[in-house]
Amino acid sequence: PIWIMAETLTFGALSQWLELTMPTEIKKVVIQQLDLPTIEIAQGIFHNLSQLRNVCAHHARLWNRRFSKKYPHIRRMPLLLHPETPGEQGRYIYNHFVMLGHLMVVINPGTSWPRRLYSLLEKQTEATHVAMHLPDHWRTALLPLARRGVPSDQSALEGYFQSDLTSLLIPQLEQRDRQFAHATMKVMVALP
Repeated sequence: PIWIMAETLTFGALSQWLELTMPTEIKKVVIQQLDLPTIEIAQGIFHNLSQLRNVCAHHARLWNRRFSKKYPHIRRMPLLLHPETPGEQGRYIYNHFVMLGHLMVVINPGTSWPRRLYSLLEKQTEATHVAMHLPDHWRTALLPLARRGVPSDQSALEGYFQSDLTSLLIPQLEQRDRQFAHATMKVMVALP
């Protein structure tokens, strides 16, 4: 069953699984569920997040780390720094913050993660912001994302498990099992 596979896959293996999945229709459903523009961009994002996950999992320095991979330019995600931003700011943690915040809000509209991240960054000194290579406009850029993660009422969470993703992948599952498998897959994608 899909949930057993999801529990045993590493984030890197999940990323490769998506990349090696042959039916393009399945990939399209996954990227639509995650509100990402194209399959190629989604695969690049998963590779970047896999690198981020590995840094975190091995307790390596993260806060001012220069990553070898950049996020692609995504026109409909203006919060992301363009890959050609001067000073290579696009290779540092800010774009990971933006992408994780986007995915967290898409996967769980009621998440407080973007708000907590914003609050944590607010508590840091300006010297820390500079060392992290945060852009000068990080406050104005991340504030709308932080606000998106806090629904005004429970209606934002209605239908959370009613996605067609798992139904399309495993139509023979009972509704309860589809909900569990769908939630598991979304959580696996969200893990750093």
